[in-house]
Amino acid sequence: MISFKESIQLLGQNTEVLHCSQVKTEEAVGYLLQEDVISKIDMPPFDKSIRDGYSLLAEDSQAIGNKIKNIGFVSAGECFSGEMHKGECVKTMTGASLAKGADCVIMVEDTKEDKELGLVEILKKLEPGDNICSKAQDIKAGDIVVKKGTVLSVSNIAAIASVGKETVTVCSKPKVSLINTGGEIVSLGGALGANEIFNTNGPMLKAMIKEDGFELEHYDVVKDVEIEMQRSFEEGLTSDVLLISGGVSRGDFDLVPKVLKDLGVQVIFHRVSIKPGRPLYFGKKDKTLVFGLPGNPISGFLTYLIYARAAMLKMSGINNDSRVFKEGILGKTFVQKDATRRHFVLVKIEKKGMASYLHPSTNYESADIKTLSDADGFMEVEENVSVIDEGQRVKYFTWK
Repeated sequence: MISFKESIQLLGQNTEVLHCSQVKTEEAVGYLLQEDVISKIDMPPFDKSIRDGYSLLAEDSQAIGNKIKNIGFVSAGECFSGEMHKGECVKTMTGASLAKGADCVIMVEDTKEDKELGLVEILKKLEPGDNICSKAQDIKAGDIVVKKGTVLSVSNIAAIASVGKETVTVCSKPKVSLINTGGEIVSLGGALGANEIFNTNGPMLKAMIKEDGFELEHYDVVKDVEIEMQRSFEEGLTSDVLLISGGVSRGDFDLVPKVLKDLGVQVIFHRVSIKPGRPLYFGKKDKTLVFGLPGNPISGFLTYLIYARAAMLKMSGINNDSRVFKEGILGKTFVQKDATRRHFVLVKIEKKGMASYLHPSTNYESADIKTLSDADGFMEVEENVSVIDEGQRVKYFTWK
């Protein structure tokens, strides 16, 4: 068994960034951008109205009640073919180009139109530039729209799309295989037999993989039978990451390490001095990372966050520790009997002003799913710490 610090070091040393690839702009959210996106056009490419109203000269609005002639109409995607002069206006919809000769737009609610006479009464004073977005006001041709090294957000996608770029170069994300082991698990929707339980880890881990934006390309449930495991693991080893849930402890039916060894997987570590999650397995075959997550749900949940998720983020080029620690205040004294391992304790988080008060869940085991569901995060308790007094500052991280 190795220490927590050693396991994190070995994880980093054995995880490499994947190659670059081209993806469609609308599918690139969450990816690490591997190029500067440079605009080839001005944005907007013309002077445009940002309100429904009338294009006009600001000087025609200085006298409230002034009436000017409406000489046309233009909607988004169209252009007024004529030229507007003093004393005239053109009805202009949001997104439409500004009529030639105008220098502002008055909102329709600040006017009164006489359609029979073709006149528009001005009810508000304007300044040049009001309610318009000038050509190249947002982006000029040659500008960097989004910089290389950005983890693309939805707003980044909007900016890239606005300059017409169809695909972007990004760091690839790992493709994942997930395999559940266990003779007692039953798929959701099935009927429980004697001594059987519904499959909790499969749906939980599938949801976590999806939430993190990784592609699950293979999923399987296998019994604790070597030949079945071998067949399924072999297929899973074609992915960038193979996640195996269960079968990594020391029971008679915990066959995962043996089967992986037979398939040529090099074990990097097996068993870590943490609570929960001690049976964790980490190995590698060629460039495929293999994680044997403990079968108990809280253990599997925690080790996915700390190890599998962190590795997959790094493979995606994102050097972001999945455990983003914050500092909270302990709401009640915490005591633990076994202080030999680093302990991650489920907590409820209570906000009081700017402070976060942590209330540890006690007397739970790593299979207590309801406790996990009700919790907000994990408090970290380092090795050899038996007691933390109420009011002390402690580290925690949350998945919410």
